Amino acid sequence: MDEKQGGTLLSRVKSIRRQIASETGMVVPPVHVADNLQLGPRTYAILVKGVEVARGDLFPDRLLAINPGTVSAKLDGVNTREPAFGLPAVWIAADRRDAALAAGYTVVDPTTALSTHLSEVIRAFLPDLLTRQQTKDLVDRIAQTSPKLVEELVPKVASIGDVQRVLRQLLRERVPVRDLTTILEAMADASTASKDPDVVGEAVRAAVGRAICRPYQSDNGELRVITLSPAVEDTLAGSLTRTDRGTVLAVDPAKAQILAQRLGEALATEDLAQPVLLCSPTLRPHLWRLFSRALPHVAVLSHAEVPPQVRVVSVATLE
Repeated sequence: MDEKQGGTLLSRVKSIRRQIASETGMVVPPVHVADNLQLGPRTYAILVKGVEVARGDLFPDRLLAINPGTVSAKLDGVNTREPAFGLPAVWIAADRRDAALAAGYTVVDPTTALSTHLSEVIRAFLPDLLTRQQTKDLVDRIAQTSPKLVEELVPKVASIGDVQRVLRQLLRERVPVRDLTTILEAMADASTASKDPDVVGEAVRAAVGRAICRPYQSDNGELRVITLSPAVEDTLAGSLTRTDRGTVLAVDPAKAQILAQRLGEALATEDLAQPVLLCSPTLRPHLWRLFSRALPHVAVLSHAEVPPQVRVVSVATLE
C-alpha cells in the first residue's frame, strides 16, 4: 500500500478504474482503502456497498505461481488458490521464479494478484454500482449532442429507471454501454411498441450486435458457437409462459439440469476460449438466466445480434 516503501497498489487501482471505464463506458465509483484490525495480518477483504463480497490472503515477501493446467513439475511452497479465478497456485520464494516459469507456471507478485481480484470483482458487480443518478448523468450527457433523442425517449416512453434496467442487464452480460446513443435510439423505437423489458432489451442488443459479437470472434473473424437442435428449441419455446411479471421459461428443473450439463460437456469437449450459445431472440434472455448461475462465463447470443458479414461456425449441437 505504502508508496514510500515502493507500494504500487493505489496507482494500480486508478489504472483499473480507468481501464474498466474505457472498456464498458461506465465510470467506476471511487475505491476506498482502509485498515481493518479484525482481519488477519495477511488477509484482505473487498466490500461492495458495505457488504463483504470477496477475500483473500497474500504473502508480501513471496510470489504467486499459478498453474494454468499445463505445468510439468510441482513446486515447494504454500499451496493455495489464485483469488480471482480459483486456479490452483503456490506461494513460492522470490528466488524460485525462474524455476516456476520453466515449469509452465504463471508467476505474479502479490500486488498483481490483488489487483486482478479487485478488477474481476468490480466487473462482476458493475451493474449494482450503476445508480439512477449516474444513469441520469449519462443520459444528460447524450442530451447535449442529441437533444431530440432524449426528449423523445425520457420521460415520454421510458423513465430513467427503465434506462437503468436496460443498462444494468447489458453490463450483467458483459456488454459495453459506450455507444449510449445507439442504445437509447433502439430503446425509443422498441418502447413505443412494447413495455416488456425482455423485448426492449433484445432490440437494444440487436442494435449493438457488432460490439457484442466482436469479443467472441476468432482472429479470422469467425464466430464459433454451440446451437440447439430444432427439437430442443421448439420444446423450450413451447415452455414460455406469460405471467403477471412477464414471460417466464417454465421448464422442468431436471431437464434444465441435463441441458446445462450437456452444454458444459460441449464447452469442455470443444475447448472454446470464449464459449457462445446461439439461439432465437425469443429464448435468449431466458436461456441466459437459466445457465448464468451454473456456467457464468457462457455468452448467450441470438441470431438477431450477429451481423450479416460475420461467419458463424457451429461446433456442437445440443440434443
